[in-house]
Amino acid sequence: MADEETEILGEEIPPTPEIGPELPSWVPLAPGPSTVKPWLGKLTDYFISAMEAIFKFFADFMLNDVPAFFRERIKEGVKLLDPREEEIWNGIFKDLTSAGIITPGLAKEILRFKSLPAGANTVFNVMMLNSWLGQYVKTLADSTLAPYVQNLNKVYSPNLPNPGNAIAAGFMYPDLQEKVFDILRRHGFSEENIEILFKSSHRMYDLNVVMMLYLRKELDDVEVKDRMFKLGIPGKLADEIMKTWIIIPPVQDILTMVAKEAFEPDQIMRYGLDEEFPAEQAEWLEKQGLTEYWQKKYWIAHWSYPGPGQVLTMLHRGLITEEEVSEYYRVVEMPPFWRRLLSKISFQPYTRVDTRRMHQMGVLSDEELVKAYMDQGYDQEHAEKMAEFTKRYNAQEKTTVTMSQIIKAYRSSMISRADSKDLLKSLRYNDDTAEFLLSQADFTEQLEIQDLYVDSVKTRYTNNLIEDLEARTMLSKLNLPGARIDALLERWNASRIAYAKIPSKTDLDKFLKSGIITTDVYRIEMYRLGYDFRYTDWYLQSTGKAAAAAAKA
Repeated sequence: MADEETEILGEEIPPTPEIGPELPSWVPLAPGPSTVKPWLGKLTDYFISAMEAIFKFFADFMLNDVPAFFRERIKEGVKLLDPREEEIWNGIFKDLTSAGIITPGLAKEILRFKSLPAGANTVFNVMMLNSWLGQYVKTLADSTLAPYVQNLNKVYSPNLPNPGNAIAAGFMYPDLQEKVFDILRRHGFSEENIEILFKSSHRMYDLNVVMMLYLRKELDDVEVKDRMFKLGIPGKLADEIMKTWIIIPPVQDILTMVAKEAFEPDQIMRYGLDEEFPAEQAEWLEKQGLTEYWQKKYWIAHWSYPGPGQVLTMLHRGLITEEEVSEYYRVVEMPPFWRRLLSKISFQPYTRVDTRRMHQMGVLSDEELVKAYMDQGYDQEHAEKMAEFTKRYNAQEKTTVTMSQIIKAYRSSMISRADSKDLLKSLRYNDDTAEFLLSQADFTEQLEIQDLYVDSVKTRYTNNLIEDLEARTMLSKLNLPGARIDALLERWNASRIAYAKIPSKTDLDKFLKSGIITTDVYRIEMYRLGYDFRYTDWYLQSTGKAAAAAAKA
């Protein structure tokens, strides 16, 4: 086997042989050995095994089941063919490889089919060669004849447009209809069939458009059934489909209508839920498929109700009764369990300030305090502590007046310090607190006395009854800090200057005319009176001219 392959596929055969002189130059070369895939060997092994099994079956059949005469003739035919078969196929594959039609690798794989039973390899090789050579010749013909075919197509234009495309062009461009008819005739369609093709190509709007036209009263019952029939829907089915066109609200909308009393005539009448229905809009709603019945149900369910806070405000102002509040809770779909509880909290409890003041005035007892605070939202523990706080707070307010009276009496020297302290302790003030209150009263008294002395010094100083040094001496005796004394005198000096008397303009004019003051002094004093230097110069010029005129006279 190896020697035979070497003889056929020897080194003298290049991987990509040139085309011999016996073939024209335009014959394409076959691909090189590298194009033989690794899986081809496995596929060949599998195919050989299958073929051996098949031919063994047929061989057994031929040798055992056919008549003896035919068996003998078959054996003689195989013996006659077998010696020449191998030589013939070796020559064929060698020539094909040399010509470049098949690769050496592919030829090597094909030669492996020699192991098939005698005759089977011949059948297989004939089948393979017929397939390869047929495909090769076809591809070669297609490639070489393609330019000639294309040129003929260009010259004679034998191809026709697709009938569907031609009909579409006829609809889009009516002036081309004669040409379209001619094309269809050349396709072999008769005049009658061409008419059928055109009619079958008419565009029909879909069922949804038919429904909208019917609901908008653009089509009557007869017309709509005709349109549906053209869509392939017969009469009975059309009637059934038309029943689905009338809108029935979805489940959620119906439940909303139930919740909004849309199916309760007495409630509709009581609250006027069907009033102000916009009848002018009914036409457009009906064209959407909504009947008048459902239009009004939607309208009844569209109303909004006042909020719970607003309803309670109406109750508090006497506009509605508690029964009407309970009815409101039912209308807004409040569960019955909560209606009873909500009715109990319809009114406001006491506020914290009201509770404390009412307890202070005796309107609420100590026992009622806890209930009042729990009504405000406090739990038992916090309500009890708030009640205790209120008791102590109110007790403290009651004793505040007495404490104030004691302090006032002490400051007025009506009672002694010891007596004042005892009285404070009798009001639940401990010893330290009582001492602090009395010391605070003493300090306040000293401050007030000090303020009296300071006011006296201020009056004397600002009225020029004492000078700076004397004022400082008097303030120092009050144990005031030096910085405070400086600040007081600085502020008093401003008041002293503000209230100091200075001559008027008339007096200054007289002083100038009498020669008591000079022109410069006049200008400065006028400036202190608030006159600008420019105005002062005008006055001086006027005074000088007046004096000159008097001298001439």
